[in-house]
Amino acid sequence: MVNGSVTPVVLKFVPAVNSWIDEMVIQVQGGGNFTAEKYGALAKLTNGINVGVYNVADDALEADMTAGHPIRSNSEWAGTGAILTFETFGSGDNFMTARWVAPSTGMPLFIAGQLQYLAVTINDDLSTLTDHHFLIMGSQ
Repeated sequence: MVNGSVTPVVLKFVPAVNSWIDEMVIQVQGGGNFTAEKYGALAKLTNGINVGVYNVADDALEADMTAGHPIRSNSEWAGTGAILTFETFGSGDNFMTARWVAPSTGMPLFIAGQLQYLAVTINDDLSTLTDHHFLIMGSQ
């Protein structure tokens, strides 16, 4: 897992051609009790996770998908319009999925090929989570 507490970890989707993102599925997996105020089973994150569209040339933020409020807890994914699902199996790890669907306009999120990129910036230590994935789905 990643530790972005000292130096932020930036996960980038930089398409070669124009792309439309229909949804992003976020999976968080770990031991312990997942509750609304925690991130996975970790304490609420100090700095949070940012999601945005950036300009390739100068890394300028063009669209803040978290509206200035970094994701610091499980429930805050719902604040972005994501559909949350928590799973527990009685033993072993628990996991949460947050299914972020294209903005409320009903239109996919457009990323201009070679000019823009979608980035997820992790600003905290997530190294004790068992797993954490961001799956982007869409078309070119």
